[in-house]
Amino acid sequence: MYEGLKDSKISSQYFQQLLSNHGVKSLASERWKYPEVHLERLLQLGDETFGRQYAIFISENGLDPAAIDQLGEIDADIDYITHRLRHVHDMMHVVLGFARTD
Repeated sequence: MYEGLKDSKISSQYFQQLLSNHGVKSLASERWKYPEVHLERLLQLGDETFGRQYAIFISENGLDPAAIDQLGEIDADIDYITHRLRHVHDMMHVVLGFARTD
């Protein structure tokens, strides 16, 4: 999904707007990466925690958060932002209570 939009005019405007924010630009420049997800640890958390609900969502849907890091090189700030969006995507399903999308 993201690859198809990456080179569109609207996405270019979106990325420019994001990167005009000093905090986002700094984050992109540093290339901060999410830590490794340990589902077994998250599943031990309380039922009302985001971590446990995220782990349940990932497990029930047969997803692998580590696979996101294998999708391609991060050569530019736009690549980094796209990479971050992929990480946050499944988290937003949990936060918003949405079912998995294909």
